[in-house]
Amino acid sequence: MSCRQSGFTLVELLIALSLSALLITLTYGSVVLGQRVASTLNDAVVRSEVMHIGWQFINDAITRAKVIRNPANRDDRTSFVGNADGFSLIADLPGYVGAGGLTLVTLRVDEQQNRRRLVLSQTRYPIVDDDDAEAVDAAAELVDDLASIRISYLGKVDDDGEPSWHEQWGGQRALPSLVKVEIQPAAGPQWPLLIARPLSGAVAISEPEAGDDDGNTGLEEQRGEPAAANRRREHES
Repeated sequence: MSCRQSGFTLVELLIALSLSALLITLTYGSVVLGQRVASTLNDAVVRSEVMHIGWQFINDAITRAKVIRNPANRDDRTSFVGNADGFSLIADLPGYVGAGGLTLVTLRVDEQQNRRRLVLSQTRYPIVDDDDAEAVDAAAELVDDLASIRISYLGKVDDDGEPSWHEQWGGQRALPSLVKVEIQPAAGPQWPLLIARPLSGAVAISEPEAGDDDGNTGLEEQRGEPAAANRRREHES
């Protein structure tokens, strides 16, 4: 009587190898899927954080916008310029934002490689040299693929009888009463509707000299109390 030799037959080995390959494939697929899900979640978190920070910065910049006039040519027009795609303004930013003080804030749309990017930049003000490569203190990409943006300005333009919404604002004697910003990325949810009110009055503040450190020249006039009246009171006291 012969004994059966222990071990695996060729068929059993082929079945075992096939099952091992299937398990490896399933495991690899699960790892790749997990990485994609994690990457998607991470991208969503990053977009949400950028949206929150960008929204708040734009709101603060518009709220802190200042009326700047140039004493050299006695121009009493405001420095606030905007259209449906972006704007440029001078804001008195708090110290924890960049260098703080008067800052030129620009929101613009850049087109690169068939994509529209929404970029926010801030520059120290006044700008001493237009060719200074270090003039731009900071620039941030808020949306890497922009579907649409619409900015509207509420106020009186020239001889308008009543305030109304406009797609452009520039060369006016006062800041707009309200600024409405609507942003829709190509991917991801639409940004919350932003409606901001500049708190600055209509009286222009003087443009600071290049050597001024505090950038507060003329702010007493901005608050509605003439500097000359302050000096008279100090002299009398």
